[in-house]
Amino acid sequence: AEPPPLSVNLPPEARKLADGILADAKERLQRGTAVASPSESLAVPVDVVKANIDSLIAEYLQAEDVSEVARRLREGHVHLPLRHEVVKRGVRVAMQRGPAECESMSRLVSTLYGRVLPAPEIARGFEALLEEAPDLALDMPGVPRLLGNFLARAVSDEVLAVSFLDQALRTTPVDENGVAHETLHRAKALLSIGHSGAWMARIWGPAAVAAKAPVADLKAMFDDVVREFFVSRDQAEVGRALAEMDVPFYHHEFAKKLLQRGVEGSDEERARLLELLTSLARADPPGLAPEAISLGFARLHLVKSDLRLDVPNADAILEGLKAACIQTGIITE
Repeated sequence: AEPPPLSVNLPPEARKLADGILADAKERLQRGTAVASPSESLAVPVDVVKANIDSLIAEYLQAEDVSEVARRLREGHVHLPLRHEVVKRGVRVAMQRGPAECESMSRLVSTLYGRVLPAPEIARGFEALLEEAPDLALDMPGVPRLLGNFLARAVSDEVLAVSFLDQALRTTPVDENGVAHETLHRAKALLSIGHSGAWMARIWGPAAVAAKAPVADLKAMFDDVVREFFVSRDQAEVGRALAEMDVPFYHHEFAKKLLQRGVEGSDEERARLLELLTSLARADPPGLAPEAISLGFARLHLVKSDLRLDVPNADAILEGLKAACIQTGIITE
């Protein structure tokens, strides 16, 4: 293969320059080194490049030095056509490690977006992850949740096109267990939540964002968990979110917000709320202690006058929810 000849009229000096560029391109095409710049020669074997990426990711997750990663990528340590491997291998490692590493990797992809990590390479990285998702799920059952989070965060950070999800749903084969499609549907569900940008910024939980989140941030995170539950109906996800936040002393705030949503919501939402409370209270260990639920009722009782402004029969609804919780045995009188 070689570049086509020039078919436009140029001044002599411009033609000489263009001919030189085309000659260089022809030589690089013949050598198989036609990448972003001559320094990014593909003479280095692909397996060596992948090993370099693994080393780069390991160092980044330890030191979190984004500028060092950018420098090494710019200097050609990873060829441009292989930079999707940074996304693929980095996300894979982060999912295996934990929320803090997932947050770090999301930030890395967002920060490097552009010339260092072009949008097509980011998309290729996620395409590769979706392809291998069924195999990853064999050893990592949480893949649909984790990879779905990564996809939603990337779209929210505007480093992955919104259309990527719909296109992937059309083109990704349905595997035996539907892992890839479950991942994509989760990402779409997350992005459908109101104020999704704020939610995406905290998607990996306070443990990943800060060792000790301020009370205001915890309240916002509880809001996110409640909103997501009424979209996804995933009780297990609520349990995981509360466990990752690791603030049992403040679970009464979550109970209050959940109950308030029940008072303001529909009969169907109240039924779902009671199922969730029962599931959390009866888990081993409990995801939500009876004391936290009782305190949530007590705190909501103090603001009933405010609730009545939007829901005139708030008192009756709240008393009905409390009676149902007592009847199921998750709280006492």
